[in-house]
Amino acid sequence: MFIQVNKQLLRNQQYDDALRQACDKLSSQGIKNFIHYVEPCRVVELFDPPQRLKAQIDPMRGGIWLIRS
Repeated sequence: MFIQVNKQLLRNQQYDDALRQACDKLSSQGIKNFIHYVEPCRVVELFDPPQRLKAQIDPMRGGIWLIRS
């Protein structure tokens, strides 16, 4: 799943802020989620259906991919 975010956040390497923005977009669509701040990557947990997705930054497209971990 690809989520567009503010490209300025990616240019400034504010990746956690960009991920929070992406998850806020999911929440606004009624998708319950939670960010797990683990190293070396961030994991987004979705609750319905339950799944854990790894966040991958895509600066060329200006967003974040959430992919199965």
